[in-house]
Amino acid sequence: MFQRVGLRLAILNAVVFACILFVIAGTLYLFTKERLYAGVDHALRTTAQIVLHRAEQANRHRHEPSATVRLPVDHAHFGQVPTLFLVWTRGHQIWSQEPENTFSTSDLKLLAAALEAKRPVTLTIQNHTFRVLNLPVPMSAGALPSGGTMQVIRNIDDQVHELQNLLFLILFDLLAGLFAAVVAGWFLASRALIPIRRSWEKQQQFVSDASHELRTPLAVVQAQAQLLLRHPTHTVEQEAGSISAIDNEARRMNQLVDDLLTLARADSKQLELSLQSVRCSELLQRIADLYQLLCEQKGLKVSFVVEPEIVLQADEKRLLQLIWILLDNALKYTPKGGSVLVECHADEGHVELSVSDTGMGIAKQDLPHIFDRFYRGDKSRATGGTGLGLAIGKWIVDAHHGKMIVQSEVHRGTMCRVFFPRGKS
Repeated sequence: MFQRVGLRLAILNAVVFACILFVIAGTLYLFTKERLYAGVDHALRTTAQIVLHRAEQANRHRHEPSATVRLPVDHAHFGQVPTLFLVWTRGHQIWSQEPENTFSTSDLKLLAAALEAKRPVTLTIQNHTFRVLNLPVPMSAGALPSGGTMQVIRNIDDQVHELQNLLFLILFDLLAGLFAAVVAGWFLASRALIPIRRSWEKQQQFVSDASHELRTPLAVVQAQAQLLLRHPTHTVEQEAGSISAIDNEARRMNQLVDDLLTLARADSKQLELSLQSVRCSELLQRIADLYQLLCEQKGLKVSFVVEPEIVLQADEKRLLQLIWILLDNALKYTPKGGSVLVECHADEGHVELSVSDTGMGIAKQDLPHIFDRFYRGDKSRATGGTGLGLAIGKWIVDAHHGKMIVQSEVHRGTMCRVFFPRGKS
């Protein structure tokens, strides 16, 4: 799926880039062509004005022996003559051409067809390209046919060759640019899709894990309910085991759904912290009495070392949730006879909260993944849980602009250290 999306993005990028290149290249080509032709047209008009001026001078001095019109003539081969002249009568009959006999009858027909053009035109004659300018012969040019037309013609093979070279260069650059755009577009699209692909894969894994986690308690509830249905006459006391199992699995599903909603709202930025001044010593004291009882029931020793008068700007509800996550993990993964140590102290810039235990520890290869959702090491799977606790805890710490560090050794225990900035989060 992502390969198709990347390919579409690359093609779209190439199409947009190609359109921009075509516009730029077309503008460059047309501008260059216009400038070249404008130079030729200016030279044609200048030459025509010189010829007509000579004709007017000859007309004023027509009684003098030298009063004849002399047109500039170059006797090079056809197609190499820079400028040629044709004079037409009012009835579009050829009156004069210089150099003489330059154009054939068929060529003259093409030139006669262009006599009505008001602007310079381009004609191809005998595989050569010419620029043709038509100018009316004024009455004052008595040596030329009055009311006729003079065509000033210039060979523009060199200009056409330059334009062809420019067009070839533009097409080559367009193809090279288009190829580069496709390659660059594919590369950039692939890079841009990496975080999206990772998010998609995480989402797919998240949905798969959530389904798996819900499937187990649902199967237990269904199995216990079927057992109850087999003995409809039994009393509640007789089926207390099945009812208790259903209740436990229902509680587990409820906790799982709550955790999933917390993470989903956190991802969508729907959860906001309600910051207030929280006295850490008072908060931990409220927790200590209940946690002491839980540890005694499991045969664990617990100690609280809390520096008094520590005030932290935090969301008290979320901070309490974080502490219970850490304490619950310590209680869950520490065997009978072990110990748990809870410490809280502050320095000038941070408040540090740490929970240490002498439990089973975390394998080195599992440490980088402990904040991943639904991740549980092989040993921790036997203790139950959903694998969402530390993921939620990490979000709470990050939301307070804090930092969480976990240090652990197998069979020696684990220490979770959380650092909160003392200033307002």
